[in-house]
Amino acid sequence: MVDPFDSKKQFLEFTNNIGFEGKFYALSLQGTLGIMEEINSCLVITRIGKSRAVPSVTARYFKEYSLESNGQILLVFLIYCKTLGAVDKVEVFRLYIPKLSWIKLENLQERVSGDNGWCTYDMESGCVSTGLEAKSLSWNEPTEQE
Repeated sequence: MVDPFDSKKQFLEFTNNIGFEGKFYALSLQGTLGIMEEINSCLVITRIGKSRAVPSVTARYFKEYSLESNGQILLVFLIYCKTLGAVDKVEVFRLYIPKLSWIKLENLQERVSGDNGWCTYDMESGCVSTGLEAKSLSWNEPTEQE
């Protein structure tokens, strides 16, 4: 299947995926969301998102990570604006599954806690700091019990 957001009309090449409620949600190199299901022992693309999953700011480079938290699929962007050596901004989006659209989150509510020794990102101020300096919160990976 051709990636609808690839200017060269190349095939979908998935790089980031997560299993959720019996389906696989995967992002292509161009930010296209594809939903795959196992049908007759084969993975089949059953739906394609209508918009790209990309950061809302201009960046030199970014990395994305998909994860499940509190029954939702989240997409975290680590954004490098000035140099490739340091993250300048972090954006988190939640997948609204019925419309396959990404909703930008302004905070992570109870899903976070402080953590000394790690860099933290304050979503309110947009600042990255060490754990000792942080007045805000760092990400804790959800456990199976949550």
